[in-house]
Amino acid sequence: MRMVIDSNFLVPLPGQPSKLREYLARKATNFAVLPDFLFLEAYKTGSVAGVCRSMEVLCEFPRQVLVLKPTKVCSGLRGREAGLQRRMIAEEHTRQFLQYPRLLEQASAGDASAVRHILRDSKSPAEHMGGLADEAIGLGERIDEFANGFSREDRACIRKGQVPSAKGVAHMFERVVTQVTGTLRGHPNVGRWPKKEEVRNTLIFRACLCQVLLAMDLGAQGEQSGTRIEKMVNHQVDAFIAAYGTFFDGVFSNDKLLVKTYEAARIWLEVFRRAG
Repeated sequence: MRMVIDSNFLVPLPGQPSKLREYLARKATNFAVLPDFLFLEAYKTGSVAGVCRSMEVLCEFPRQVLVLKPTKVCSGLRGREAGLQRRMIAEEHTRQFLQYPRLLEQASAGDASAVRHILRDSKSPAEHMGGLADEAIGLGERIDEFANGFSREDRACIRKGQVPSAKGVAHMFERVVTQVTGTLRGHPNVGRWPKKEEVRNTLIFRACLCQVLLAMDLGAQGEQSGTRIEKMVNHQVDAFIAAYGTFFDGVFSNDKLLVKTYEAARIWLEVFRRAG
């Protein structure tokens, strides 16, 4: 199996065994798939001790780790059915992860060179998270506007995990199409538009779908305009983690809403596949 790992799954909950360790120890063919957002979360504090703690379990199984290419790169990849996973995996960084346990061991022991390496690596993620914060400005208001397009009955259905009415589904589809179209037009890594039958296999499409599904849930729960920027950034990251999960065998996360978004995305992707 190849499971996408959310950063909150790296360290076990207090008083509980590590589910990640259990998964990797069960079979040598069980892999942990690491998107760049996992490293963003692990490195954002710039603390060597924090990084070592977050990566401890993965470092016990370095040969069972698959590192993905940066999200910006993955967003520009083709949606051809064959080789979807292979194109996303960063082969060089995956090989380099075999050396990662030694680096963290040296850093933990106070090796100045290793510490500088980790602190240097933490700089870019911190800047990236700052960029996500800029994008999250006004996101709560946009979610509220989207949620107001559903009837009261539809919002009640969404809260229960049910499919809204035909009118509600049309509203959702319209938002997905608008978001995908805008992202494809503006993304610097999209060299050409994907073929019609390949659109649903692009990360941009699946991330937009997950963002809309997540917005549906959040909007149905109540007004989001007062939500802190930090939480909105986390929602953005959650949507991408859920989207990555649809390319592999699933997602490991302690966030129930993220897992719900992933499961809903798998269902809707099958709807799009059948509808052509």
